[in-house]
Amino acid sequence: MAEVTAANALERYLGNTIRDLRQHHGLTIAEVSEQVGISRGMFSKIENAQTATSLDTLSRIAAVLGVSLATLFRNYNVPAGSAQLVKQGEGMEVVRRGTKRGHTYHLLAYDQGPTKLFEPFLITMDDASEVFPTFEHPGVEFIHMLKGKLEYRHGQQTYLLEPGDSLTFRGDIPHGPERLLELPIRFLTTIHSTGCGFCSNLMRHFGSEGQIEHSVSWAEVFLIGSPSFLQSFSLSKHDNVGPLAESSKDVDR
Repeated sequence: MAEVTAANALERYLGNTIRDLRQHHGLTIAEVSEQVGISRGMFSKIENAQTATSLDTLSRIAAVLGVSLATLFRNYNVPAGSAQLVKQGEGMEVVRRGTKRGHTYHLLAYDQGPTKLFEPFLITMDDASEVFPTFEHPGVEFIHMLKGKLEYRHGQQTYLLEPGDSLTFRGDIPHGPERLLELPIRFLTTIHSTGCGFCSNLMRHFGSEGQIEHSVSWAEVFLIGSPSFLQSFSLSKHDNVGPLAESSKDVDR
């Protein structure tokens, strides 16, 4: 029964595809069937999924319609898409408590499932007096500069980042902004890590709450991943941080 159903689905798909191509070219059933060398009745049955046909016949039909045989099957049984679109300005915003200046993080992808392989952020900095901590975390980080000018430290080296520049580095070596040279600054950063269960649990716990405000940025918590930082959380919609303490057991050390 399953094989019959699959065969019928394929016949319906091919029939609809052939009909769409024929109508796109403005051809009649009579015109196509004559060039293919089959009767109008047979061609009509093919379009209406009332009969199966050979690959040779399908190849001739494809040639008359100006496509390859592979093109007829191109969109058959394609898995449903599950891409996540975050429109401009709709990334989940994370800001620092106590000031409207400083630096702001927009999380550009979330709800990726129980295992987070990467975290992309759009980061904006507009306060030259901001003091930045040194970050360390598992995995690899990628930065692409969009606006402004920034001196960024990785280990003992500093790098001048200007619009269009990219920097890739190991996250387990101390790194972070050294000097903000031209404001405002905007850059994309993607953190790739295969073992950050803490970040995954944090996302599941707060992902549906919209904007989150706390004393350290979400990205800093992900980067540092230290249980000692849990006590500094002050969440606008949550007074109990118990689940965070539990999730800290998954932190890579």
